[in-house]
Amino acid sequence: MRIIVIARVHGGLTGSRSESGVALLQVLLISAVISILAVRFTLTAQNQLEMASQFDQRVFAELKAKSVLNEVIFLQLSEKIRPYDVADSSYSLLSRPTMNRYGDEINWSKGVKVWIQDMNGLIPQMFVGHFLWKPVLLGLSFNEKEVERYLGTWGDMQDDDLVSWEGNGDEPVSLPNGAQCINGYAQNNKLLSWIFSESQAELRVLNEVSDISAPYETNLLNAPDELLTILLEPSAAEEFIKARRSRNWSPNELISLLPEEYQSHTVASYRSNDVEIRVQVTGADNLWIESRVISLTSGSKPPFEVRLKE
Repeated sequence: MRIIVIARVHGGLTGSRSESGVALLQVLLISAVISILAVRFTLTAQNQLEMASQFDQRVFAELKAKSVLNEVIFLQLSEKIRPYDVADSSYSLLSRPTMNRYGDEINWSKGVKVWIQDMNGLIPQMFVGHFLWKPVLLGLSFNEKEVERYLGTWGDMQDDDLVSWEGNGDEPVSLPNGAQCINGYAQNNKLLSWIFSESQAELRVLNEVSDISAPYETNLLNAPDELLTILLEPSAAEEFIKARRSRNWSPNELISLLPEEYQSHTVASYRSNDVEIRVQVTGADNLWIESRVISLTSGSKPPFEVRLKE
């Protein structure tokens, strides 16, 4: 007697489950990749939007600075200002009495500051024999011999002869720091930097109180506060600065506050045609500065000339 056993193997069902598991893993993997790509694209888009926003803010700040610069020039050239209604009720121009020419900070509008410096209030870098150089250098704690050496070397750098200021031979071809003797008038502040290269702290001050574009005639009424604090005794400097800011003093009254040795070199109401105008626009995440040295010539067309752009 034979017994026949038939075994049924469900192979097809097992394979189907395995394939389903693999397919699920593939779907999950693809979904994860797509999600990662989507997140990456989102971050890229956000970065690009942020960059575009920053660029837009920078351009706005630049245009704002240029606009304010033109406003300042306009006011410097204007004798009278007649206000008119404008669409923007927040728009306003500062009148002349609210401005100064000695580099004091002016709050022009929200986020905008302006500095105006008459060039005749600074010491001329081109003229080493100017009467203020020696007292300024002494006021910066250089001794007499150092001042003599600095001014002598400075003179040798600009004169057209080859005789040393010490009178004991020819001028050196170059300074110890390697700077060449130009034997001609300085064209920028590089010469000042070469002469005082060993005194960086004092050099920073000298760059603030002097300029290559400053004229020989100096009006201390337009001198920045820092220059006055070097030249005058502390109490005299404080009194002069306070009186100047109060605007209750006439030019002649202000001059009377200066020591006699400076009064003869100061022109009472002298306003030069050359001014340095600096505009700073501060935004949420940016800062833009425009600086120009402007020569005002109201009788010509155009009525001003840009002498130096930074």
